Amino acid sequence: MKRLAAAALALAAWALASEARAQVCPCPSARPPAVAFAESDAVFEAQVTGVREGPYLTGTGEPSAGRWVSALVLREWKGATAGTTRLLFTPTRCPVGFETGTTWLVYARRTAQNHDLRVTRCTRTRRAAEAREDLAALGIPATQIATAPAVQVARRAARPPARRVVRRRRARPHRR
Repeated sequence: MKRLAAAALALAAWALASEARAQVCPCPSARPPAVAFAESDAVFEAQVTGVREGPYLTGTGEPSAGRWVSALVLREWKGATAGTTRLLFTPTRCPVGFETGTTWLVYARRTAQNHDLRVTRCTRTRRAAEAREDLAALGIPATQIATAPAVQVARRAARPPARRVVRRRRARPHRR
C-alpha cells in the first residue's frame, strides 16, 4: 500500500513539473517542416563541438542567461555553410538539450540586434536521429561536407599544418 501511495505521489510530482515546464516555455503547436523552414533564417545539420554557460545581451541591453553552443555544420539547407563552425545561443528559459558530440537538425533565427543565431525548444530543432520527417521534407542539402566524422574534421581544422621534413642522403663514395 505504501509503495502504491509513493508511486502515485511521484507521478503527481512529475505531472506538475511537466506542466510547470510547459508554462515556462509556451510553444505554439508543432509547425510542419515547410513552415518552420520558411520562418527560420538558418536550417542545417550540425555536430555540437562545445557548450558553455554565458550571458547574452538582449535588444534592451539587459543580460539573458543561457548556453552558447559551438557546432560544426555538416549539411546546410539555408543560411549556413557546410564545414564551418557556428555559434548558437539557447536561452535558459526555453533551452534545447545540446550536448557535446551529438548531432542536431537546427532551425535557427537571427537576432535583430547582432544577428546571432538563436535556438529554442519552440523551433523544430531536434536530434538528427529523430528528424526523419524533416530530412525527407527538406530534400537534398545545398551544401555538405565529406562523409568523414565531424570530430575528425574539427580536429584537422584545429591542427597547424604539418611541417614536411626532407632528409638528404649522404653521398656515398663511388667505387670502381
